[in-house]
Amino acid sequence: MYIDVSLLKILNEVRACLKNHSSNLHTSIYGIFCLHLVDVARYAALIQVKSPTNCDAHLAESIF
Repeated sequence: MYIDVSLLKILNEVRACLKNHSSNLHTSIYGIFCLHLVDVARYAALIQVKSPTNCDAHLAESIF
């Protein structure tokens, strides 16, 4: 099977572009979820301060 050299260059450029895009997407998704987890932790601490006896019940209701 014969593949043209110019076709190989194009395929390598496309592969590099997709790899960069995938890396950027992973970084942005990771940032979104990490920020969300910080907000959940702060909210949990706030609920526990306001009502320590019902903390787990409030968290379960607010998350689900």
